[in-house]
Amino acid sequence: MSISDSICPDCGGLLEVRRQGASQGMFCTLCSWALLTTRLPDFLNDATSYRVTVISGDVDNSAHVQAVASLTGLALPEARALLRAPAGLVFTGLAYEVAPMRETLAEAGLDFRIEPPFPW
Repeated sequence: MSISDSICPDCGGLLEVRRQGASQGMFCTLCSWALLTTRLPDFLNDATSYRVTVISGDVDNSAHVQAVASLTGLALPEARALLRAPAGLVFTGLAYEVAPMRETLAEAGLDFRIEPPFPW
């Protein structure tokens, strides 16, 4: 029997699967019966420490400077100094912390590296 063939134990109605964020469950299409659970993405359980390094950035590009400043908590002049460094370490952290940083750096157009290789 597949989930799509599941029957509500209360009223006999068909159950449908719904997912939103980390929550998922089966819901009756006729009554209010539901069975819910939490499914956390695998990267939340990744205990690897990742290093995010900016390889090259333009100190005159405001998007580059602002991205580094927002991720590091540095003031703009300090973020520029970090961009002037040959390879400035921006952050060391877990996968759930690094994932949004990767997006921010990529959107700003910065050249960066994550070590060890970031599988997410």
